[in-house]
Formats: sequence, C-alpha cells, structure tokens
Amino acid sequence: MVSEDPLSEYEPKSWWDDQKTSWSHRALSKFLKINGPIPAHVAVVMDGNRRFARENRLESIVRGHERGFVQLQKVLCWCSDLGIRELTVYAFSIENFKRSSEEVEGLMRLAEEQFKKLLQEKEKLEEKQVCFRFWGRLELLRPQLRKLIVEVERLTAGYTKSCLNICMPYTAKDEAVRAAEVMRLAAQEGLVDDQQVSLSLLRECMDSRRSKDPDLIIRTSGEYRWSDFMLIQGSYTHVYFVDVLWPEFEHRHLCQAIFDYQRHYKSIKALPRSEAPGEELSEELKTFISNYHRQRYENLVTI
Repeated sequence: MVSEDPLSEYEPKSWWDDQKTSWSHRALSKFLKINGPIPAHVAVVMDGNRRFARENRLESIVRGHERGFVQLQKVLCWCSDLGIRELTVYAFSIENFKRSSEEVEGLMRLAEEQFKKLLQEKEKLEEKQVCFRFWGRLELLRPQLRKLIVEVERLTAGYTKSCLNICMPYTAKDEAVRAAEVMRLAAQEGLVDDQQVSLSLLRECMDSRRSKDPDLIIRTSGEYRWSDFMLIQGSYTHVYFVDVLWPEFEHRHLCQAIFDYQRHYKSIKALPRSEAPGEELSEELKTFISNYHRQRYENLVTI
C-alpha cells in the first residue's frame, strides 16, 4: 500500500519561502552568527531521494526527487537568512543516465517544471537577486531543458546578492577534462605555452571559474564518499557527513554542519587553499576563455 506523502503538509508553490521563520530558526541563526564565521560558500551532495521514496512507499522514485526539489528551495532560503552567499548543489551525475529511463525522464520533466516555475516569478527573482549558474555537460540534456537553463542563466547573470550553482549533469573528472580541452584549444591558437600550463590555468577554464572554493561540503544520506564532486575545488574544504536523507534535511542539520565548520575553523584556515598563483593571464587568453564558454552556451539552444 502506498503511504501518505510525509511532506504533503508543506508543498511550496514558489521557489521562495516567505513564511515567517520560527523562533528556533531565528535563535539558531543568531547563535551561529555570534559563535564564529559563517561559510561564504556551501556545497551539498543531495543524496537520498530514491531511498526516501522507497522507505516512505511513495508511488514512484520520481516522487522522492520531487521532495528533493522542495528541500532545495527551503535550503536556498535558509542559506540566504544565514548570510551564506553561494550554494552549490550536486543535482544529477552523468552516471545517473544509466538509471531507468522512467527515472531519468521523470527527473528531466521535473527540472523543466521547476525552472519554468522559476521564470514565472521574475519579480520575486529580481527582489531576491539570486544568480543561477549551471555546471556540467549540459549538451547531454534534452533541448527544452537546455533552453530553460540558458534563459535562467541569462536572466539572473547580473544578480549579486547570492548565487546558486546547480551541477547537472556533472562529474568532477568530466569538468576537468572539458577544462583541459579549453587549454588545448587556447594553445592551438598560440595563447598558451608550456610554461603557462598549470593547475591555476586549468581552474580558470573550469565551470567553477567564477566561484571561490567551497568552505563547507555537506553530504547527506549517511554515505561517506565523495562521488566525483568538486574534487579540485574541495581539496582543502571541510566536509560534513550527516546520516539523514536529503528530503529530511532540516534547518537544524544545516546549522549543525555550520557549527562543525566553526569548531574546526582555525585548523581549516591553516591549510593551503590552492597552489601558488600562476602567471597572470593575458587579456587575449582571458577573452578566449570567456568567448569559448559564451559560445558553448549559445550552442545549447541550437543543437
């Protein structure tokens, strides 16, 4: 027998939860802001949607992913309230295309529905000033979804209050390979020589080139593995594993992760955040990299 949906009491009709926050939320947020530094950039491996659907006997796996989108919208608002300026989420791995066609198609339809809803809230989006960015091999997505992603990125490109990076379909190894291809093409144009090839240059060519490394990575569902997520950017990042499925990830879990980050802050800051700065990029090379990524996005609506 299919169970009642355990989150049916809260089904937001908007990306933006403007409900009055509870006293416990306000108290926890105030404590964290006094207790220590708030991470500027938090990344999350949103794991556990499928298990949530099975354990709660929902009618399909896709219903679990729907609950996951509900939770993402809530966490985006919590991060804004806490002063976290950037949130990166691992929404869909390239490896996930190996799952059943029913689940993959359901996820693609769900993403389309959510981004259409987002675009219908242009006034609210303007008010919230959240810049949306999408990382991954986007050309693998179906045409309608690609067009929506391009429209969302273009609409929010100038927003500066906070940023949400959505990784779909993504793996860290694929991101590095695609960045290496940009370097190869730049070298072909005579813009890069052997002395300039470095990790610093590679990072300048990656999807995350406009973002600082995450201060905190959270993995839900009780799994203790990296799953090919931000391997270069997260080399020295504090990682927090929580034994709760993503649709059940609540405000207190986010606060616990931030508190754990604060407890380890001194040792975290003592670690090197990246390699020594490489050679300053020429204006021609910067323009080439920028044009490459802009052209790639323009191609998404034509292929």
